[in-house]
Amino acid sequence: MLLSLLNVQSIPKMYIYMLRVSRVSRVCVCVCVCSPSLQCTDTQWETRYVGFRNEDRECKTLTVCDPVDEYEKKKETAYSDRECGKKTVCKHPPQYETRAPSPTSDRECGELTVCKLGSEYASVIPGPKKDRVCKAVTTCKRGQFEAKAPTGTSDRVCKAATQCNATSFESVGLQVRAREETREETRKEMREEREEEREVEREDERR
Repeated sequence: MLLSLLNVQSIPKMYIYMLRVSRVSRVCVCVCVCSPSLQCTDTQWETRYVGFRNEDRECKTLTVCDPVDEYEKKKETAYSDRECGKKTVCKHPPQYETRAPSPTSDRECGELTVCKLGSEYASVIPGPKKDRVCKAVTTCKRGQFEAKAPTGTSDRVCKAATQCNATSFESVGLQVRAREETREETRKEMREEREEEREVEREDERR
């Protein structure tokens, strides 16, 4: 089969070729005119590639994560959208924030440390972003007495006992009265500390 082009310039958008075979003289075919393909921008991703079923490229706008409530869970590519995840919310108490969230990472939460009742006290009061720090309660040594009982947030206070000499005697009633006064002061302090903790919790809830 022999093909030859004829008068291409005289016939716009067409070309002619002749097949020198029996009963065939000339065949005309339209010339395709291609348009430039669509180009996706930096804020878009390609949902359909160019040439698919003779169709143009298709672009969609990238998802934008909410900077307050979301973080980027999966980074976008030229052919896939960005994925956003909801930021974890720490429930305080009994949780606190151990790692702050970033644009590409979630918030992490931990359980608040619980001090052992009677043997430990909280030297640092917990907050939404800090843990409770516990310390061992001081034990009074021989020759000392408990001047102030420990609470949930304060240590025991010990003082040296008064030594009676030859011209004095030990007054039991005075010791009992002093102990009762100390206990009453301790109860009052514990009530105030509990009220302070409740106020901190109410402040956290309002935030």
